[in-house]
Amino acid sequence: MTMTLATLSPPPCPPPRLHRPAVSGPAHELAAALASYGVTAVPEGDSVRAWIDGTGTSWVRAVPADDGGQRVWLWRRKGKTGSHPRGNIPDAAAKLTRFVAGNPP
Repeated sequence: MTMTLATLSPPPCPPPRLHRPAVSGPAHELAAALASYGVTAVPEGDSVRAWIDGTGTSWVRAVPADDGGQRVWLWRRKGKTGSHPRGNIPDAAAKLTRFVAGNPP
């Protein structure tokens, strides 16, 4: 049997899915890198909240900042601060993980 375009019907449309589109950006990348260290990380806009269960420490917020013209992630808690260049997310995540755990470098 020969089929022509006239005899082919389009496939049925899939049902609509209720989901939010994937969002990507520096805060999401940092949150994902932190999660690989076991840190609970929540991207919120352009910042990230981070916390490690069982450490007895509070949430730390990493925010984008400018340090003398260099773009950095900046975080602070109880008078202590830390920062790392925004272009190096893996190392920023490692450094922030130590800070969140209560062992800043």
